[in-house]
Amino acid sequence: YLIILGVILVVCLLLGAFYVNRWWKTTITIKDQVVTVERKTMFHKKNSIAVHTISNINLQQNLFERIVRTYTIKFDTSSMSTADSTDVKIILGEKDANRVKELVMKMMKEAKLQSGELTEEAEENEVDFLSVEGERNYDVTYTDKETFMNCLYSTSVILFLTTLGLVIASIGAVVAMIGSKAGLAEGLVTLLVEFIAAASMVSALVKTWLKDFNYRATRSKDKIYVSCGAIERKQYAVPVDKINAVTLKYTFLSRLFGRAYVKVINVGGENEDVDGMKLLLMGTLEELKEKLQVLLPEYEFSHEENQMKQPGNVLVRNLLYNIFGVLIFGGGALLGETVAFHNGGYDGEMVAMVRLITILSMVGLAVIIGVSQWFHYYTNRLGYDGKYVTIVNGIYGKNIIRLPYDKIQFVNLSQGIGDRIFKTQRIEIHILASAQSRIQVSGTYPKEAFDRIIENFRKTE
Repeated sequence: YLIILGVILVVCLLLGAFYVNRWWKTTITIKDQVVTVERKTMFHKKNSIAVHTISNINLQQNLFERIVRTYTIKFDTSSMSTADSTDVKIILGEKDANRVKELVMKMMKEAKLQSGELTEEAEENEVDFLSVEGERNYDVTYTDKETFMNCLYSTSVILFLTTLGLVIASIGAVVAMIGSKAGLAEGLVTLLVEFIAAASMVSALVKTWLKDFNYRATRSKDKIYVSCGAIERKQYAVPVDKINAVTLKYTFLSRLFGRAYVKVINVGGENEDVDGMKLLLMGTLEELKEKLQVLLPEYEFSHEENQMKQPGNVLVRNLLYNIFGVLIFGGGALLGETVAFHNGGYDGEMVAMVRLITILSMVGLAVIIGVSQWFHYYTNRLGYDGKYVTIVNGIYGKNIIRLPYDKIQFVNLSQGIGDRIFKTQRIEIHILASAQSRIQVSGTYPKEAFDRIIENFRKTE
């Protein structure tokens, strides 16, 4: 035991020394309109970013950082080559983080003044909303009840059912152990494992609910400022000119109750923000339109335009493809079982039972795939007008993505063998965003619809 404890202690000391060394040899330098983060450890890493390419500066605090009074400061860029992740991310003390932010923002303003993007009069009136001390007036706020309902609508059904099942299993294990000494140790181990699994699921649910606590948003000049979070407090600013698309996102539960939340797809972000930054919590379509008129009046989020459904042959083709795949998979499974049973000499009842289970599993899989394909066909839509392309996709949830033509980088059209026969196509719309959101793919529609979209896109060039 002493040897094991000694090894654990040595490992902990080595890890501590590793992190202390990395902290000591990591520096941030701001000089000549360039922000550089350099780590001079065994694997030397140097990350430099020009100030004029910075699109956003965000401060973030988790619970521990709030206790020790530090901030994680993140710089997002407007470069396509670096849009997959935040280019600069470093933890600093509160004073140093605010000082770095003020210095970089000052340099960004100077760069804009030199390029003519910002006038001296506008520079004097420009204030970072999140840095103003005292009470702030937000344009959009949510009550505790609205925040709680948002958390419920955002909850994953699979996660909730899994958590509920584990909790029930834990209660059943406790009941089974009451009054029984036999297998007490095994029962305690089972109970502990189930309790840990259930606790982790409940923790994930609670973390999701607390993430949007005290959610507030406001519009100030050319930026939208958002503040939220209970355990992990986040403050971020979204430059309006960097917003390349607006998305309404429905979970399965929120779709049942006619609720959605709004995300904007912009350059930068990482982890949970990689597919865009949240702008509004769950609400009805009318509520979201009303709030968007306050925060983002530049976007006309209207659903009155004609949205076309996919042709019926698309559903038939997809069902046939998937059923064919299930048949091949099921046939292979039955063939493998036949060979195994023949060589193993199993009795006829066991063979019949296993084959019945395999056939029922294949039938169940085919039904699930068929239902999913129908929901996918029912959900997918395509709309377009003179300013925007609207792509609606999803299966049990739903995403409505609104893309202005002037924010589109380029488009690709693709056709499979079946598409050539039925004269249908898919379109891939490329925008300036992270890798996860850079390509927006539509369903399969008649070629004439994409001809109109291409024509409208060319007019913006």
